[in-house]
Amino acid sequence: MIPLEDAGTAERSSTAGASPLRRPKGARSRPAGGPMTDHIRQINAAILAHDEWKARLLAAIDSGSSEFQPDAVRADNLCPFGQWFESVEPELRDSLHYERVRTLHAQFHEAAADVLALALSGRGPQALTSLEFGSEFVRASVLLVDELEFWREEMKRG
Repeated sequence: MIPLEDAGTAERSSTAGASPLRRPKGARSRPAGGPMTDHIRQINAAILAHDEWKARLLAAIDSGSSEFQPDAVRADNLCPFGQWFESVEPELRDSLHYERVRTLHAQFHEAAADVLALALSGRGPQALTSLEFGSEFVRASVLLVDELEFWREEMKRG
């Protein structure tokens, strides 16, 4: 599981004097909540949710059915992350990561929908091949998660 930012733990008291976990004097303190922490939580949730898609697709291949339909999966603005992403503030849209995530998120949904369509049309072996290393789905998934992680780290740095 990807840990959420724990903003309050950088400073800890120690009865033995200075602690190696103590923030150096003059270092900037980050508030325990606020919009950036909420954004980081959204990105963490998106990483987990998009990682879960491989299991959903494998289940669809195995059963030949799914609670999802390819056209709905193809729409990158229907998932919780897509809905949040469309509503972010202008300052987040100014990040280089924003446009990269937009493109990669759309590619991920396109690839997932293609695999799901294969699974639901009885082409399980072809769908399974579409989940292997080097496939469009794996490429889109890895690149999206990497870019989300880079964006999250940028947000943590402020």
